[in-house]
Amino acid sequence: MGTRVWTRCVGLVLALVAGLALTPVPASADTLYLRVLWIRCQDQSEPFSDEIRLRVNGTLAGAWNDVDTRETHWVDYTFITRNHAFSGGVTIEVREEDGQEDLIGWVWVDGGLVDSGEHEGLASQIDGEYIVRYVVTSSPS
Repeated sequence: MGTRVWTRCVGLVLALVAGLALTPVPASADTLYLRVLWIRCQDQSEPFSDEIRLRVNGTLAGAWNDVDTRETHWVDYTFITRNHAFSGGVTIEVREEDGQEDLIGWVWVDGGLVDSGEHEGLASQIDGEYIVRYVVTSSPS
């Protein structure tokens, strides 16, 4: 290989390495935003319809009555916070409301998913089974 070709190859490799090293990676202390898109019932937690409440770190993120197996319910942002700010990670809780809220399950959302598209998590740790679809962004949208 000629000296000129070798020099260009080395320069290209160094430029690529420098570009990767300088690409900003969000720190865990950065504020991130979670937006819950929808919830789908895979298996009800009781024989009759569920009354579902979604909570993000304790804050109400969605509420539906008469939820049955195979139904998908989109979050209505008219009365619910659209973006939930957090850093590091956040928990989405799926709860059944029958006079008091009983935990069905939860989805742990890691901040490392920032700006990587839509994701789904399965909440089924206690009773019933729900899929939650969400997105994590670096800016509110």
